[in-house]
Amino acid sequence: LARLIPDFEKIVGSDSQSNGPSPASERDLQLFDSIAITDPRLYELSVRMALPTPYNLLLECLNRSCVPESDLKSNMISQGRNKHFFTLQLNERSVKVPCKNKREGRHLAAQHLLARLHPEVTMWSDLLRMYGPGSKPDKKTELETIQGAQAQEKSAVKTSLIRLLKAKMHELAAQWEENGGSAHPKGKFFVSPDSLPVVTFHPDSKTDLYNSIPENSTSPTLPPSPNAASD
Repeated sequence: LARLIPDFEKIVGSDSQSNGPSPASERDLQLFDSIAITDPRLYELSVRMALPTPYNLLLECLNRSCVPESDLKSNMISQGRNKHFFTLQLNERSVKVPCKNKREGRHLAAQHLLARLHPEVTMWSDLLRMYGPGSKPDKKTELETIQGAQAQEKSAVKTSLIRLLKAKMHELAAQWEENGGSAHPKGKFFVSPDSLPVVTFHPDSKTDLYNSIPENSTSPTLPPSPNAASD
């Protein structure tokens, strides 16, 4: 393909860059199990291992915590040749480290600030597992999981209706057993006028037709027609 397509290497390289950094292997992470968060060698080791530098890892930590990068303030004070102090401040937290240059001070201060933000961890490998490549869930997979859960919730059987139906079935079974099982055979449904629900209308209603149990009454007598009287 490289011979047939002149720009094959560029296309493959652009695709690999668009997919983002590859997840760090467990073997690479184990190399940092014995390196403390504030170790001054971390920047050089991260560059050699092609892993996120301390300052980039701090920015990823702030991004996942929804903290704007503008809240992170930095300052460098020089006190002679190769003697500087770099200050990194995030709201009420502030760290100050000695350094030889600005690059070294920025990454070393980021390490100390991460140690302040995560006092529960002591090794750099723990922070790589939290904020390193491959630690953030895929947005597409996360969205599919949420949509699947919502669809399952919509199609789920309502337990309250099941409990109500079960209670009504037990009630009907108890009534059938009280009648000895011979009053009405199974498989048929009988409605009695005496067991109809009582309907209560609004006081402004003029009718009270269904507000009481119906009584047996004779059919009304129709008046004789005029033709019958003339006959």
